[in-house]
Amino acid sequence: MRGARVTILCEPEATAASLLAPFLGDDVRIVVSLRAATRALAADPAERLVVIGSGVRAENALEFAAHVSRSAAGTDIVLMRDTVDSDLLSRAFDAGIQTVLPTHERHALAEACTRLAASRRPAAAPPQPGPTAAPNGVIVAVVAAKGGCGKTTFAINLALALNAGGEVRVCLVDLDLEFGDVASSLRLDVERTLLDAVPGRALTRADIAALVTTYHPGLDCILAPVGPGEAERVTPAVAREALNALAQLYDYIVVDTPARMSHHVLAALDTADHHVLITVPEVPAVKSLRRTLDVLDLLGYRRESRSIVVNRTDPRVVLTARNVETLARSPIAGHIPFSWDVPASINHAAPLVTAEPDHPVSKAIRAFARARIGTGAAATRRPGVPRRSVRGWSR
Repeated sequence: MRGARVTILCEPEATAASLLAPFLGDDVRIVVSLRAATRALAADPAERLVVIGSGVRAENALEFAAHVSRSAAGTDIVLMRDTVDSDLLSRAFDAGIQTVLPTHERHALAEACTRLAASRRPAAAPPQPGPTAAPNGVIVAVVAAKGGCGKTTFAINLALALNAGGEVRVCLVDLDLEFGDVASSLRLDVERTLLDAVPGRALTRADIAALVTTYHPGLDCILAPVGPGEAERVTPAVAREALNALAQLYDYIVVDTPARMSHHVLAALDTADHHVLITVPEVPAVKSLRRTLDVLDLLGYRRESRSIVVNRTDPRVVLTARNVETLARSPIAGHIPFSWDVPASINHAAPLVTAEPDHPVSKAIRAFARARIGTGAAATRRPGVPRRSVRGWSR
């Protein structure tokens, strides 16, 4: 449990407050205004957790948080909103808010409060791995800030490039649970999906075998569910458990994520060793990339584990590589040339990396894989650099 401190819940709507309060432990003080929350903080210095409900206007909540961060250092603030986007996340974290959660994620609220309480206690020494600890495979999360950038096609070809013709064990995970295209792109029958994972426990080798669909020697896939409403039944915790289990069985795990921030994307980003961000040389896409980079920085992800790839580069396009770097304010790690052969390969379910290994697109993807991810046996995760483990939209 969270511990002894009292939680202040600021929610003017009585019904909403009654729904949130049971997830905040036994000691909850409900107030109906931020002014009352300020008085409660001043009256009892032990009260160092404030949950602001969606009934409070966002601007007022941000102003309150900025004031508290200056006057009551050490106070944790959780903001609940009906909708969460990257702009709100950026402004919330700038104001000093630790966690932003969708209103309906009440179980995630309980977990966030538990985590924040634990962070106030002295940290225990991390366990030292024994001499027989198995090395982890490298998890690569492929992300696009905007749809239509060719993310799934890149993820598929990257997985095949890392597979090196079957010499290296790779698993491609379709985490775009609502609109995943890995199965259709590779013409795989969807007989088992991530929905078949057993929640609440570490997955065994037998569990993983029951989840994967083999595409190519040494290359397995975990497909996204296809039935109506099935995506909502796959929790972020299940996704995280599956990725951790896969890291014990494969050299590389390539995760194709949806083109929007969600708890499932955060689970993949938390678990991954490397983030590959895909964009195209178009101003809206690069501006979306810049906003995503800002959010990743605010969430504390390491920049050295990040690579930006510009897809569909074309010398006839006015936006040059230097323009993209200037707009993104970040270096570009890879350029994939534009080619009409790419959509043709998608329509024929024949990824270029294997169908045409000498194609310029294939060469560019393999070069990126060698330079930024590695080939051959996967590198062991560096000691002392743990994966982030965060539940919810948190700093």
